Amino acid sequence: MVQIINSIHFMATNSSEIQFSGVLNCIVKEGLITEAEAHNIEAQKTKMPLIRYLVNNKHIDAKVVARHVSAEFGVPFFDLSAIDKSILPYSLVSEKLIRQHHALPLFQRGNRLFIALSDPTNIQALDDIKFHTRLNTETILVEEDKLTRAIESFIDAADTSMDDLLDLDLENIILTDGNEQATEEDTSEIDDAPTLKILETEPKRSEDF
Repeated sequence: MVQIINSIHFMATNSSEIQFSGVLNCIVKEGLITEAEAHNIEAQKTKMPLIRYLVNNKHIDAKVVARHVSAEFGVPFFDLSAIDKSILPYSLVSEKLIRQHHALPLFQRGNRLFIALSDPTNIQALDDIKFHTRLNTETILVEEDKLTRAIESFIDAADTSMDDLLDLDLENIILTDGNEQATEEDTSEIDDAPTLKILETEPKRSEDF
């Protein structure tokens, strides 16, 4: 009887030792890392998100983990190097949210906003962005290393566009009454609040991610 109890306890202990959650369970199951490595990672990664820790510390290749996690969680995978930067919605999501959640808005289709994430279990990112944009959010899985570069490029491009607006020469700003260009003779007669027409201010975009 004692032997049976000990055997059950041994089996339960072993079973609990190999149970991991979410993404970690997926990559252990797929044989991308060993159970021993998984336990070591859990003990060392502190507050850093799991996939970022794995990629930054060279435990696993970013594309490999992205493809396996995409298949396991049924989330579409996208190569960020193929993104058309002109479609990125620069004004929809604040830099604070992008950095906080390590999430990048890719494009909007109707009332849906597609968000690039390297971890499909990052539901908090989707919820917070949905709350602030009033748009339904959906995950597009991307490689962690490319996501990090893309976020920095996205923020730099947004900052550059704002700098361009702030640095405009006065000659590029014409006050109009909403219908035609104002002249020196009639500008003083405009009673309504003027409309700013900005010329030659095509926003700059940074180089490829």
